[in-house]
Amino acid sequence: MLIITELCKLSNQLYTSTTMKKIIIFATIISLTIGASSAYAQTRNQSGNAKITSQNKINPNNQNQVKPPKKPTYKDNSRVPESKLISKEVAIGKLKDGATLIKAERKAWKDYQKGTNGNFHDIDGNRQIWEVEVNLPKGADFGRAYCKRDARAKKVVDAETDKLLAFEIRCQKENLVYSGF
Repeated sequence: MLIITELCKLSNQLYTSTTMKKIIIFATIISLTIGASSAYAQTRNQSGNAKITSQNKINPNNQNQVKPPKKPTYKDNSRVPESKLISKEVAIGKLKDGATLIKAERKAWKDYQKGTNGNFHDIDGNRQIWEVEVNLPKGADFGRAYCKRDARAKKVVDAETDKLLAFEIRCQKENLVYSGF
């Protein structure tokens, strides 16, 4: 707007022809119309109703503001043909050190999630997964702790991509050895 005003001042000083004045007035009207229509378009939401833009913005510092749900990274694959999903053998993998299979079950993520405390918003509830549980009679090493014997390992892999989604090792307290906390 400042540039147009300066152009008008300059044009009045240098040119006094009516044609030049008409061009400047026409340019001013067009720029005001474009500016007003773009500002109006920014205040409209998807349903076509005019809203004040400051009310539509999400304030990350406001704890009480309801945020729109995030779309999951792992989308519903319940309609993917079984031939496109990984097999039970691939989900189990190679068992080592005397490990024995307890169960390997394909199910929907929401069915697995019922038995857990976690709430993963990144995975659609209808996503097909493999839940594989094995017994580790010789124990398991997991970082700063070691289970001497009778550990149970559970892994959850995506039935379409074979990516690991969750993993846990359980050990009875008397078999657990801490190594440096």
